Amino acid sequence: MPLDPRRSPSDLGAEQQAEPVPGEAPARTGNAVSIAGGVAVLRAALRNVPGGPGVYRMLDRRGDALYVGKARSLKSRIQNYTHPAGLSNRLRRMVAETATLEIVVTAT
Repeated sequence: MPLDPRRSPSDLGAEQQAEPVPGEAPARTGNAVSIAGGVAVLRAALRNVPGGPGVYRMLDRRGDALYVGKARSLKSRIQNYTHPAGLSNRLRRMVAETATLEIVVTAT
């Protein structure tokens, strides 16, 4: 098995799943991932998201990018993801897997 550069040497022993931090990772039930966990992450992040232009990255619990997007209004764009009823199945799965949101503010 190839080494994963994101893991520290202490992680290379027996495979163990870390306990999720409440509000920071989607809740899991078996193999299904709850969309409520991803929505909670996005709503929490919205408190610090500016309304201007920028780039955002949705990351899963391993830190892998699920999506990289740009928006004229970051707050408005990210807020759209917090209403799952209006999202396609693909976007609902993406939101459900979201554990972290990274923001880069840009001039345009």
